[in-house]
Amino acid sequence: AVVSTQSTGEDNASLRRAITKLSELENNLSTVHSEMADSDLFVFGETVKDYISIIQAAKAAFDERVKTFSVWESSQSTLAKKREAKNKATLQGKADRVAQCDEDIRFWEGKVEKCQEDFEVISKNLKEEIRIFEEIWVRDIKESAISYFQKLIDCENQIVGHWKEFLPEAKIIN
Repeated sequence: AVVSTQSTGEDNASLRRAITKLSELENNLSTVHSEMADSDLFVFGETVKDYISIIQAAKAAFDERVKTFSVWESSQSTLAKKREAKNKATLQGKADRVAQCDEDIRFWEGKVEKCQEDFEVISKNLKEEIRIFEEIWVRDIKESAISYFQKLIDCENQIVGHWKEFLPEAKIIN
């Protein structure tokens, strides 16, 4: 816009024409740069954002798996202690204590079994999500990256083309 206003006051016709063409070039380049910015945001930026979200979800799932495994191990340890306490109470002939230990053992056996089931379900779900990620998301990310770089190349070619259009006008300035 600034360049086009400068052309109106120029006496040299070839220079005036070149300045007018330079103004057109400036507008064309601005359009191409806007397309590149949109491509950066919508094609590549959204893909990266989605990819980061998937990785964060996977990390949370792995953290939950680790937590479940830790609870499972702790429950197994407690169950082993309860069984030792029952053996000790049995050897000492404490029938009331043996009955309490049997109740505790049943509770902790259930807890260990539940923790193991939870761990196995989480592990199975994680394996399936990883399989889906490898099959679908990796392909989608690759396609998005190719699309993004192709758009970038197209924009760069447009820029070169616009400069080539302007070059003859610049050469005839006398």
